[in-house]
This record gives sequence, structure tokens and C-alpha cells, in this order.
Amino acid sequence: MSLAKIFNFGAHKIPVAHTFHVTDHCYSFVNLKPIVDGHVLVSSKRSVARLCELTEEEHSDLWRAVRAVSKVVEQVYRANALNISVQDGKEAGQSVAHVHVHILPRHTGDFTENDEVYEKLEDFEFTIPEIDSIKVFERSPNTAILLDDVIQTFRTS
Repeated sequence: MSLAKIFNFGAHKIPVAHTFHVTDHCYSFVNLKPIVDGHVLVSSKRSVARLCELTEEEHSDLWRAVRAVSKVVEQVYRANALNISVQDGKEAGQSVAHVHVHILPRHTGDFTENDEVYEKLEDFEFTIPEIDSIKVFERSPNTAILLDDVIQTFRTS
């Protein structure tokens, strides 16, 4: 486990206080501009742009973390399904040149056409405003409570 106070995410800085489920090689954090409520990212700690640049150990750790985070997100958000997506390179729509996996809880009827989620991911642009509190992730009172549930699940396990 890292003792870092900040993780690099491409050119962006992610304060450790805004992360949950930190492992030896990756960390998870809540997306500030979610496509759907509960949209989270799992990223490698080491700054590499492409999946093929990860070591075997980093690659395995990333997917174990994705599985663990997915289970909690699906349960807390009472999702029917999940979109788990990697945009591996700029031409694939990667907005930050740093390996990361999007996890989006899905519900019946959340998009008119199911594949609209991919258009939203394609248009996704990552930004980090200046923030001091996890509460910046609020989208609605219910969403803030659910995000706190996800974060608490990992911080207490």
C-alpha cells in the first residue's frame, strides 16, 4: 500500500483522500463528471498510457480491483448490470493518457438506446476542479449517500 498523498492521473493530481480501494498497484476514485450516478474509475498507480505497458503483476492487480469495486458499486447502486470499459489509446477515445477502467452501474431504461453509453464515454472529458472534500461528488442527496456507502465499504474492509 502506498503512503503517497497524491496520485498522478495523467497530468491531473488525485488526492489520496478522494480515493477508495487502494491496492499495491492501483487506486479507485469517483468520477467528478459521471455519465451515470456511481461512475467510478480504477487506475494504475504507475503512469502508463496503455494496458500493454503494465507489468503482469500490475495488470492482474488492476483487474482484481475492477472486480472488487464492481461488486460493491453494483450492490450499492442496485444496478441490473455494469458497463466496464477501457479506452486503450487516444484513437479509442482515451481522454487521459493513463491506464484506467470506467465502471458504470446500469439500470433498465437509463438510456433511450443502450449503446448511447458509449457515445457518452466517447465525449467524456476528465477535469478536476479544486476540491477540499469528498462531498464535491454530490449529484443529489441520494447519490452522495450512496457514494459514501461505496467509499465506506472499502475504507472499513
